[in-house]
Amino acid sequence: MKDIQKNPLNKRQRDIVNYARKDGFVTVENLSELFQVTHQTIRRDLTYLSDNLYLSRTHGGAFFQSGVSNVNHYSRQSIAQEEKLAIASKVSALIPDNSSVVLNIGTTTEQVARSLLSTHQGLKIITNNINIVNIAGNSKNCEVWV
Repeated sequence: MKDIQKNPLNKRQRDIVNYARKDGFVTVENLSELFQVTHQTIRRDLTYLSDNLYLSRTHGGAFFQSGVSNVNHYSRQSIAQEEKLAIASKVSALIPDNSSVVLNIGTTTEQVARSLLSTHQGLKIITNNINIVNIAGNSKNCEVWV
C-alpha cells in the first residue's frame, strides 16, 4: 500500500478534481490543452490525485469516484472545500448563541463545527463524530456531548 501524502493540492489539481467531479471523466489530452501544460505534467497530477484517492486513474485519463467510501478522510476534507465553507457559514448564521446543535459524521459538519466555534458563545454540541470532539473539545465557548 502506498503512503498517503498530506500535502495540500495546488490550484490546478483542485481544478482537475472539480472537472472530474462535474464531467465524470477527464483526459490527459483535454487537461493539457485546458491548463496549457505538458502531458507529462497532467500525468503526474493524475497519478498524485489517484495515489491520494481523489480520482481513479485509467489509461489516458482519470475518473471521479462516485461516493467517498474509498477516499481517505484527509482527501474528503479537501474535496469541495469552498462549498463546505459556504455551507458552514450559512448554517452558522442560522444558529443563535447558547444553542444546542447535533452534528453527525461528515467533513461538512466538521467545517460547521469550526465555523460555530469561531463565531458563537454558549454552545452545546452533541455529536458522534470524533473529529468534531477533537475540534470542539478544548473550546471554552461550548460543551461537547458524545
